[in-house]
Amino acid sequence: DPTLIENCKVQISNRWGQVVFETTNYNNEWDGTSNGQQLPDGTYFYVISCDDDRLYQGSISLMRLKK
Repeated sequence: DPTLIENCKVQISNRWGQVVFETTNYNNEWDGTSNGQQLPDGTYFYVISCDDDRLYQGSISLMRLKK
C-alpha cells in the first residue's frame, strides 16, 4: 500500500504549534479534523520522524470547498 508510512510518527500542528493530529503507521487517514471537529482553513505543519532517522517536514494548506 503506497499510502502507508510504516515505522514513522506523523504529527500535524497548527500555526501556534499545537498538535492537532498524531499517529504512527500513517495510512492517509487525516481528514482535516481534530477530535472529530473540522479545523479551519489555513496552513498546518507536518513532521514525519522515522525509526531509521529519516525526518520530513513541510506545510499543508487546508482549504475546504465553499458551497
